Amino acid sequence: MEHSRATFLHKLRRLLEAREFDGTHFVRLAGGGILLRQLDMTDGDIDALASLVAREKDYLRLWLDEYSWRELLDARRYIDTSLVYQDGTGSFDAGIWYQNQLAGIVSVHRGDGKRRQNVAVGYWLGREYQGKGIATQSVMAVVDYAFEERGFGDVRICTAVGNTRSRAVAERLRFMLERIEPKAEKINGNIVDNVVYMMIREVWRGRI
Repeated sequence: MEHSRATFLHKLRRLLEAREFDGTHFVRLAGGGILLRQLDMTDGDIDALASLVAREKDYLRLWLDEYSWRELLDARRYIDTSLVYQDGTGSFDAGIWYQNQLAGIVSVHRGDGKRRQNVAVGYWLGREYQGKGIATQSVMAVVDYAFEERGFGDVRICTAVGNTRSRAVAERLRFMLERIEPKAEKINGNIVDNVVYMMIREVWRGRI
């Protein structure tokens, strides 16, 4: 087991060092041997996302808004749209790869207008990958990127009040509870309240 883990990490590092992705693509090696990489319009990435969503679509419908859930059902269109949206904006959707398998998605979406120096981070994992610290390590990596490489002023995480797993990630990373948004969105046919967490760059740098 230890040998296979070492081999996997070695391959990931070689992938990063080989610079197989140009400067417009987000790719990072997070803690715990987790690779964060923007999905591409390749058969491998499309099939990996389609397979994961097919296994988890009923579960994801419990926690994603109707629009996001329906977008994921067409993997090819979802990846194509995310690539267009990413181009030049500082926003992206990246696959979370764990032990060479697509485990979920982490996203960074930049604000508009006066909020262009602010970003929102979203994330989800397949059920078999939960409880391993994967979401926490992935969010930590993209928040580091947003603050240290992109220079954004603050990062927000917004999730349904009842989504305890997602809230635990924000709280574990010491995000501050900013506000509750009543009747914020429609999820699985129900109108739910959202909770918004916030982190500012200065606090993030001094958190440890």
